[in-house]
Amino acid sequence: RYFTKGKIQIEVEKLKWELKKKYQSLGKYVANKKETKSVIDFTHDEAYHHQINEVIKLKSYIEEFYLQKN
Repeated sequence: RYFTKGKIQIEVEKLKWELKKKYQSLGKYVANKKETKSVIDFTHDEAYHHQINEVIKLKSYIEEFYLQKN
């Protein structure tokens, strides 16, 4: 049981690290678009929506792992 919780915790930490990288990438993308093209509306930007969906998926996975841990 402790081994399983430990494995889950390690997986959660890896997912959190990956989520942090996705947030950084998204921030750089938004800043670059604003700087180079003065974009402030990302409604029709597929690359932006793809990155947002990746963040949402990762957050969902992390929540699932937390539920498994408890």
